[in-house]
Amino acid sequence: MTVKVDPRIEKDIEELSKLRESGAASVILKDLQRKKTEEPVLDPRSASRTPSAAMEPPYRTRYESPIFACKFFIHCE
Repeated sequence: MTVKVDPRIEKDIEELSKLRESGAASVILKDLQRKKTEEPVLDPRSASRTPSAAMEPPYRTRYESPIFACKFFIHCE
């Protein structure tokens, strides 16, 4: 499985690799290279909407939060 890399991260790595002598730049460069190799973290609620649950669907849900997504409320009093 190939990891899809954000083009902004690639650009930042390319720019920071030119600034090797800076201590802060080298730390940021190491962090970006680590992020490049990591697999993205899946949102369990979104990933569960696909059959294999191994990826998130390309489209968003109607509501960002499942709270108030249903018109039926259960009032516990």
